[in-house]
Amino acid sequence: MATELRIITKNHDGRVLTNNNIWTPDSRSLMYDTRSDRLGDIFDGTRIMQVDVKTGEEKCVYFSKHGAGCGVVTTHPFDDRYVFITGPENPTSDWMYGPTHRQGMIGQRSVPYTSHPMDARELDERPVAGALRGGTHVHMWHPKGDWLRSTYNDAFVSPNVRDIAVHIPGTVNVPSTHARNHSGTYHSFIVTDTVVTPTSQHHITRAYEETWLGSTRQIAFMADTVINGDALTEIFLVDTAPLTLASSHSFDQDHRIKPPVGIGQRRLTHLAETDLRIVKKPRHWLVTSPDGSTIALLLQNKSNPPQLFTLDVATLKLTQRTYVASGITTAISWSKDGGLIAFGSQTAVNVLDTLTWKVREVAEVRAGALLPLVCCISPNSSHVAVQVRDGETNHIGIAAVR
Repeated sequence: MATELRIITKNHDGRVLTNNNIWTPDSRSLMYDTRSDRLGDIFDGTRIMQVDVKTGEEKCVYFSKHGAGCGVVTTHPFDDRYVFITGPENPTSDWMYGPTHRQGMIGQRSVPYTSHPMDARELDERPVAGALRGGTHVHMWHPKGDWLRSTYNDAFVSPNVRDIAVHIPGTVNVPSTHARNHSGTYHSFIVTDTVVTPTSQHHITRAYEETWLGSTRQIAFMADTVINGDALTEIFLVDTAPLTLASSHSFDQDHRIKPPVGIGQRRLTHLAETDLRIVKKPRHWLVTSPDGSTIALLLQNKSNPPQLFTLDVATLKLTQRTYVASGITTAISWSKDGGLIAFGSQTAVNVLDTLTWKVREVAEVRAGALLPLVCCISPNSSHVAVQVRDGETNHIGIAAVR
């Protein structure tokens, strides 16, 4: 019988965990933000927090200023940096928080309450090299700890179209020709090629829920397509290895930012030819094995609830790996050593052994509801972090794996 999930938080403040990369490298602490609602849909958090998983001690490492909200924090793979998003300071009626009005910020746990802009913004049809003109979201460091990736929404053209951006360390100086311009410490590039009106099954209208493919410079992502007149989500891959600080964006006839020359994407799945579809609820992000050979995702058909499948990147073979009667109800994560995939199912926190492909329940939620957005295994594979809603409060729960 599984042990009861250990709840480590005590007070009734808001708290939201990001879907992955939330553990400190030593596996001793978790980082989260203080958005007040159940799933973090209301961007009203003002603090970035750290909680010790053994003692439950919570401490603030960053506090936003001048009316800006902050949230969606993730950690560096081996040092004390963290990255998060912030909305505009001194927001106005024409410039408030939203997909096109947010940016990445980098802080250090050892230097609390300080941060600096990651991505640069220039509100111009042709921003300077390395700058963007919209908003970035859900930043994740590459396993090597140098580059970052994020999603992006443009403030000028087609703001509802979502792309993926890659950020490479290097200062970008932006002229102060607009009050909302700002310089950054990383060069940013759009790497997905989206269209507003698709005319081919290889056109995508939205790119999102992405992952680094192991330690390669490739990114696998979900992409919305239109195939034979039907909207469908498939998995695509883009290789960003050709990017350098000298790279520059291209632009189409509608002034949309396009990937630099040499960056191309390809389709990995053909789900339109099957009865399987990528799961929308729970919302989840693709995860990969450490060597980048395999992608894990959630699929379902009309007869079965969400199950975990793996996609072999070389052969493009899809294989069902779980047969959980009640289905998978949370996002997923793959351990750093490659041996385990963590997921939640109703009230159970589970791990899937990637050698035997057997599921083991490691904890049971006996009070409150297991929330869907996170089930994240620690860097040393010893614990899984989840989020539980108890009454009107989100709490953080920890399950011991071994």
